Amino acid sequence: MVMIIRDFDVTVEYEPDEAKIISFMKNNNLTEKEATKEYIAKWKTVASSFKFQTRCTASMFRRVLGKRVKADCRKIVVECVENITDMRTINYTGIRTIQMKYNYHEFFSLKPLEKKKKTLELLMEGIQKIADLLHWDMTPFKQAYEEIIIQGYQNHWIWKKIRSPNRDMTAELWIFHEIDSVDLVLVVRDKKGVEICREHIISDKPDELIFDNYLGAFQWENNSRITLIAKSPEMRPDASYTGNHWTWSFSTI
Repeated sequence: MVMIIRDFDVTVEYEPDEAKIISFMKNNNLTEKEATKEYIAKWKTVASSFKFQTRCTASMFRRVLGKRVKADCRKIVVECVENITDMRTINYTGIRTIQMKYNYHEFFSLKPLEKKKKTLELLMEGIQKIADLLHWDMTPFKQAYEEIIIQGYQNHWIWKKIRSPNRDMTAELWIFHEIDSVDLVLVVRDKKGVEICREHIISDKPDELIFDNYLGAFQWENNSRITLIAKSPEMRPDASYTGNHWTWSFSTI
């Protein structure tokens, strides 16, 4: 079945480490079962942090690539492992995986820009490996790669742009997706494009599955009032938030 590749992830694959489990047992006076449970808990914390911090560039790659590539999968996952145990690329229900050798512990000592560069490098190496196995054309992937470099690895974009009822202003809802967080920012401009208002809405974890919940209705209530209504009423509030609404009133004078 042919699908459009719509998403990418760079993740850490679970690898049991008997030496570390034994060390947990000795140092903390634990049973093997208890030490294994602790080891898995620590791995989950590392894996979660790694996925959040690589999501910025993986998401940008998805957005820049668009709908240009059709294949037998809808998502590619590059699994970072210390030891490759399977040279194949596996497709499970439309999600194609590939293992890449990488000491992911080093990732956390990198500076933010270097993390973005390393994520893009791992992603391209994984895609290249799949392409070699399945004889894919790498051209669109390489174009997306070059575009990210040209844009300086900055995953910033306008989610929605709306014009005021009197047609004199536009409101833009910007998304700034970085390594450690996502910021939603409101920018209002006059008809000449001059910025007249900028408001930080909220910051949250750097994953679309989380911040997408804020992106419900974005609308002008009148010529001096804008409202963003979150998809989920359970989203946490901040100073400008009531229920699941953010509302801004401002003057252009």
